[in-house]
Amino acid sequence: MDEESAAVIDHFNFDASDDGDHTRIVVTPKNLINAPTIIGTQNTKPILFEGTG
Repeated sequence: MDEESAAVIDHFNFDASDDGDHTRIVVTPKNLINAPTIIGTQNTKPILFEGTG
């Protein structure tokens, strides 16, 4: 069971607008898996993620 307020943390790929917790993550297209159902087929822009894993 997840704990309340749990979040993914990434100290290397965090967004510049992150408030210091490093929980707002930027994923570039080259680091995405080949899963069209999840990320689409023509993803050329970074994905901004904030939430639980």
